[in-house]
Amino acid sequence: MPTRGNDYGNNATDDVEFHLLSENERINTGNYSFEVIDIPGHTPGHIGLYERNHKLFFCGDHIIEKILPFAEYMRV
Repeated sequence: MPTRGNDYGNNATDDVEFHLLSENERINTGNYSFEVIDIPGHTPGHIGLYERNHKLFFCGDHIIEKILPFAEYMRV
C-alpha cells in the first residue's frame, strides 16, 4: 500500500512501500537481526523489534504530528 511520506508530516517526496510485519519475521541489517515480537496494545498491529545478540528492544505504536507524544500526570 504505497503512500506519500508527506502524509505523515515530513518532507519526503518519494512514494513509500509499507509491509505489515508478523510475529517471528526477521529484519536483517548490518550486524543486527531483529525479531518481530507481537505486543498487542491499544492499536492493531502493535509490535516490538528485538535484537537478541545486542540485547536491544524497540517498540512504539503511533506517529503524532500536532501534539506531544507523551502523557502527563495532572495533579488535582
